[in-house]
Amino acid sequence: MKKPNLNEDFPEIVICYPNPDRNTCKERLKQLEKLGVERILSEGRIQLGKFKVLGKGCTSVVVKALYRGRKVVLKIRRTDSDRKDLLREAMILKEVNKYGIGPRLLDYTKDILVMEHIDGISIGEWIMQVKDRRLFKEVLKKLLDMLFLMDTLGICHLELASPKNHIIVSGDRPVILDFETVSTRTRKSNLTQVLAFLLYRDSAITGKVLKLLKIEDLEKLKELLREYKKKRCESLYLDILKAMNLA
Repeated sequence: MKKPNLNEDFPEIVICYPNPDRNTCKERLKQLEKLGVERILSEGRIQLGKFKVLGKGCTSVVVKALYRGRKVVLKIRRTDSDRKDLLREAMILKEVNKYGIGPRLLDYTKDILVMEHIDGISIGEWIMQVKDRRLFKEVLKKLLDMLFLMDTLGICHLELASPKNHIIVSGDRPVILDFETVSTRTRKSNLTQVLAFLLYRDSAITGKVLKLLKIEDLEKLKELLREYKKKRCESLYLDILKAMNLA
């Protein structure tokens, strides 16, 4: 692999956003070379200078890249992030990957995560497009199983109350993204966060979900979800699936 070049292969505005300096850029280049990343690709909806990226948050920038001959996604820590590194997120991702949850973590350093690239659309967009009730129920059941498993593992994704930017669907595969904001101590639940968004909002998404699932008693389901928040057991989860016509 050729030696990576600053700005030609790795724009400093991206790898050291938002405050590039010579020493930090040199250090990030060493990390990219060690990982085997060949170059960053200008693809995405968000503009950083003349460069396009997939996402820009408070702690990181997300971009497409070439890694060992394949297209991947990189998460690069912002230079002004309040997090000293991305190692905790890498550990969480490695743990949930054991159960088929999240994008597969391929490699990482303290400032960069290399993850599989997944073509998909946001859960909200997918719901509004899907027409096949069987497919909808299949994908939703897979997603709820993942959320229940994360609850049993004690890993709570704190951004799932608004999951449109954190859950995508690729074919028949739901994928939970961005394990940056995770708690192992909160009483919040992954399952109840997502179901509150899908079932109990005044939105077109909720209307479509209720139409496809044909739920008979939303109040009974709400009571089950309240109980589930207190006691996250398999029997309550199965009762929730039955109430949603998914079991």
